[in-house]
Amino acid sequence: MVHSGVRWSTSVRYLGAAAVFMVVLVSCGDDSTTKASTSNSGAAAASNGYAYSAPAVTTTVAAVTTTVAVVTTTAGPLNVKVATTSLGSVLVDGAGRTLYVFTKDEKNKSNCAGACAATWPALYGTPTAGAGVTGAKLGSFATADGKTQATIDGQPLYYYGADTAAGDAKGQNVGTVLFVVDGAGVIKK
Repeated sequence: MVHSGVRWSTSVRYLGAAAVFMVVLVSCGDDSTTKASTSNSGAAAASNGYAYSAPAVTTTVAAVTTTVAVVTTTAGPLNVKVATTSLGSVLVDGAGRTLYVFTKDEKNKSNCAGACAATWPALYGTPTAGAGVTGAKLGSFATADGKTQATIDGQPLYYYGADTAAGDAKGQNVGTVLFVVDGAGVIKK
């Protein structure tokens, strides 16, 4: 390649590739803003006898922070349905994530707070009946913090934090107080 009367050698192309690699490497660094600099301000002899001066390369990369929620709860209308899991036909959300009830709750009142709520996130929103669900059994109530939590047959609905995929049902009978339900809200033990 000829540029301004100077013939660039293959080694200069490798320098450019190394600079790109350094930018990628720096962007995978820690959570703070990182600055990497490489330069070659002196003349160097290329293998073909021509001299060149490589420009300084300075790159600033801002770190990207990503937060991934294990469980997503919904505000507003949401669909619940019955799906087949390892426990048989159970109530799930629209994405197929298993829903549970806490037997220490009262009708239209959650008693799951603190560590319980961290492990068992509430299903927020006003539910609508999907396949296999008795629509008249669905409802919701206002929680102490002003959110709307979904219910079936007056029982508040929850996810289990360790369920990571549709169809997981790892929360069944945890502490002998949390259970899956069918499409009418009947507890399956």
